[in-house]
Amino acid sequence: MNAVLPKNQNKTNVQKGKAPFARKKDQVGGRERFELHHNKPISQDGGVYDMDNLRVRPWLTKPE
Repeated sequence: MNAVLPKNQNKTNVQKGKAPFARKKDQVGGRERFELHHNKPISQDGGVYDMDNLRVRPWLTKPE
């Protein structure tokens, strides 16, 4: 999924250690940036820092 922003906007944000912006149509409830979510919840022994257990997504739905 590509964010649609002025050229290099997201690249600059990432270089500053900030999350990139999601596309306007993917922004919900004032949440403008992409977020990390766990595939398997930590409460169900999902790895906190396991890269295979993380996904990046815009805030389209409430967390499971």
